[in-house]
Order: sequence, then structure tokens, then C-alpha cells
Amino acid sequence: MVARSRHQSGADLQDEAFYSSTSPTRECGIVTYLPITVLEYSGSRANERPRSFLFEGESLTIVEILDRWIEENYIDKTRKRFFIVKTHNGRHYKIFCDEKTSEWRCTKECV
Repeated sequence: MVARSRHQSGADLQDEAFYSSTSPTRECGIVTYLPITVLEYSGSRANERPRSFLFEGESLTIVEILDRWIEENYIDKTRKRFFIVKTHNGRHYKIFCDEKTSEWRCTKECV
């Protein structure tokens, strides 16, 4: 859960929801991450960062990584690397890689 200040505006709370991995999709109020195929850059580590991905039959080239963070679950020791990316067609997506399974997933288009 994200801690909030009493003085945050509605726009600030919307921004928090956008970046929170638990924010609901606009369609149904439940977060659904769909499996995707990702072409990634592997430098000092495997699956270091995404370069492009196939989502719902469309090939999307990533032109910019807008944000990135890591979430860890201390109970089952899982670790996920999240990215907010901008694609060649101007859309933004939230995608993540589960380090335990090496699977990539994506939400529906953000913003």
C-alpha cells in the first residue's frame, strides 16, 4: 500500500495509481498482467531491460524507459523488475519480468 500525505491532490493520487503495481486497469478494477514475448538487452545480467515486445499480436519497439523499479516479496522470495515504457507509436505500457520464472508480462495500455 502506498502511504499518502493529507495534502496530495487528486492528480497526485492518479499518478501514484499509474506507477503502483497494484493499480487497477480502467476496464474492470482488477490488475491483469498478460504474458508477452520480449526481446531484451542482456548486459551484466540476463533480461536486463526490454528493447521491444509482442503484445496482442502487435510488435512494439521501446523508444524510452520512463521509469523502472524492483519489487520483492519476502514471503516467497520472488523478485519482479517493473518498467514503464514508451513505444514507437507513442503509447505507454507497464511491463515486468518475474526473475524467478524469467516470464515477462504487461498490463493493458497505460494513459
